[in-house]
Amino acid sequence: MMAAVHDVSWCDASTAGATAYDVRRVQLRVAVAHRPHVVAMDAVLGDLGRRDWDLSEIRSHLTHCAWVLTRRGAVLLTTSVGRRARWHRSRAEQLDAVYEELAQRFGTIHLDHASSAAGLADQFAAALTGRGLELPRAPFPR
Repeated sequence: MMAAVHDVSWCDASTAGATAYDVRRVQLRVAVAHRPHVVAMDAVLGDLGRRDWDLSEIRSHLTHCAWVLTRRGAVLLTTSVGRRARWHRSRAEQLDAVYEELAQRFGTIHLDHASSAAGLADQFAAALTGRGLELPRAPFPR
């Protein structure tokens, strides 16, 4: 439905094993050049198993990315790490907390994998409204 009314394009800047540093220094440039309206910033799983795990550095890199993307009007989606990182549960919880901070600070949408489609639509509409845009109400059953 969106493609019938808008130009839709896809850009995947992700790379296997990327760290937060890689996201900031390489992937962010690719994303910004694409001029996105919606960006999915998935967990930086490359950092979870590193010996030099530094949550403050990861937070700094991801905060910078969120700031740049949202200043350019993109709606930022993040997903919960939780279940995908069985071996590093404590670190995954810390990374999820960073994503929740980003959601509070920048109005991003942080999804738990158990989120419903209707819940996602509501969060997305709220994020757009915060940017002065509105989506027509979808006829989703609640």
